[in-house]
Order: sequence, then C-alpha cells, then structure tokens
Amino acid sequence: MRPAAVGMALALSGCLGNPERGNPLDPLSENFEDEGGATGFVSRFYPPFQGIPGAEVRLIPLDETRPILVTRTDATGRFVFRDVPTGTYRAEASASGFAGAADTLGVTLDQAGEEVVLRLDGIPFVEAHTVRTEHINRFFPEPFSRLTIDVTANDPDGVGDVVRVSLQIPDFGFIDTLRAVTGAPGRYNRTFLEGDLPAPLQALLGRSLRLVVRDLAGVNGVQEGVQIVRIIEGFAQDLNPRALAEVGPTPTLTWVPPLLPFAFTQRVDIALPDPDTGQQVLVRQFPGLPRTAAAVTVAPPLDPGEYVWTVWVLDDFGNASRSFEAGFRVVPPRPS
Repeated sequence: MRPAAVGMALALSGCLGNPERGNPLDPLSENFEDEGGATGFVSRFYPPFQGIPGAEVRLIPLDETRPILVTRTDATGRFVFRDVPTGTYRAEASASGFAGAADTLGVTLDQAGEEVVLRLDGIPFVEAHTVRTEHINRFFPEPFSRLTIDVTANDPDGVGDVVRVSLQIPDFGFIDTLRAVTGAPGRYNRTFLEGDLPAPLQALLGRSLRLVVRDLAGVNGVQEGVQIVRIIEGFAQDLNPRALAEVGPTPTLTWVPPLLPFAFTQRVDIALPDPDTGQQVLVRQFPGLPRTAAAVTVAPPLDPGEYVWTVWVLDDFGNASRSFEAGFRVVPPRPS
C-alpha cells in the first residue's frame, strides 16, 4: 500500500472509532433525553363520538416516583403531552357531567407519541322532581296515606339513554323503582301506599330520600336531599248535601274548612260512580278555592244520577288531604 493511502486509512479509522456523541436520541450520548410524547382524543360515549373540549387529562406514571402530568383537551377534544419520560402510564380523562374513563399507554422515544382514545359517558340526572303525600279519609276500610313521586330525568347523551329511576330510603335500606310514563320520555312516577314502604309515612317525615337515575351503560346519577315535607292530617268536614239527599241539577255544596297553621287552598271534586267497574269518573272540579271557602254552587247543571263529592286541602308543596265522601242524587225537575 502506498504511504499516502495508509495515512488516509489510519485517519479514517481514527474518526470512525471515536464518533461524536451529541445526538439526544443516542442512549450513549451525554445529551440523551429519555423522553417521548403521548397524544389522544376525548369524546362522547356514542357515535358520532363528538370531541369534548376542556376535559382534564391526567397522565399517571406506574413508577410512583415520577410526577403526574396534567393537560386539557382543545376545542376538538384532542390533547398532547410532550417531553414525557418513557415508561408505562395510566391516562385518565374527566369532564363535568361525565363519568371518567381511563386506559394504559406506553411512552417511547417518539415525540409523536402513542395515541389513546377515551370516551366519556354522560352522567344521567334528575331534571325536576316532586314528592307529595295524600291523606285519604274514608269510612271503610280505614283512612290511609300514600306517597307520590314524579321525576323528570335526562342525560347528556340524550333522554333515550335513561333506562331506570329508583327511590332509595337509606335509613331503612329500601330501594324500589319508579315507572316510566308512557309517551313521555324521561318522565317517571310511582304512588307508594304505606304498605309498600319500610315504615309509616310519619316515620319518614324529614328523612333524607334519594333518587337514582341509571343509563344504558350502567352509570348512575344520584339526587340527594329529597324529603317528605308534610303530611296533612286535618281535613274539611262535609255538611250538605249528604246521605244521597235529593237535589236539583245545580246544587250548592257546603262544608267546614279545616283550621291549619300553614297556607293552603281547597278543591272540590264531583264524581259519578261507574256501575260496571266500580271506579269513579270525575265530572266536575272546582280548584283553587281559598282556605276560607265553605260553599260552591255547581254549574253547569248535572245530569240526573247519583254523585259523590269530596273536598281536598292542598298546600304549596302539593301535599293533600281528602275529606270523607258525601253523596247526593240529582233528580229531574218535577212537572208543574
């Protein structure tokens, strides 16, 4: 080999044997950075999987000596973590009104990062509710009370995602379901007789009840602090007509209103018993009568027949008591 060629070969071999170690991706480099990235998408639970902006995303390392990283999704629901130490992480996403979601991902030496998709199910909720009691006076069988609950439920994923609404009474370990109202999506109600409940209504007065709404994915939304406000024991006393007294087609009904220490109105119902079913068919109603009202004249005229009438007392919360039933008979006018 010529001397010049030998010199060149030695020079090249010296360069190859001692390469510069400045590449941050080279594990042997002094500038090596053991970091990568992670990207992802936080969306709604159901198609078309719309992105959820502003969702919080936490990157939790399985190595507990490392810090937890936090970011938020952009307007499209996407998020990016950069300069993340390599390793295995748990990605958790959360947003107001949604149940959280999580997945595991690995961060490698790649700033583009592994992508993870987290889909959040909307938490169903109670949009509106009423809780009311009714005390029904009757001669036989004995008087009784009942509890009626009406609920309007909804869900961020649409009212069709709601599948059940339940009543819980935690102090008694009680739970039972309400019934869906036909033709009214999201509406549920139930009337509980005292025998359906774990204790008399008086024992439940002021206790904390709970409404639980469940969706298709099994996520529950809970409405706390539901209460029975009042049970109205006092009632109006019918005076006239009664005992199937014969009256004309426009009778005047009279009664004694109760003396109660709270605001209330009164309502008079007139019903016609159905001989085939035994049920009563409401034919007249006089609502919104003041607490001092003690009489009402029926108009327009009633057809001949046997009727029953009652007086209801109603407070501002919808709680009610009903008087005993009184009966009268409308007879056709006698020929002159």
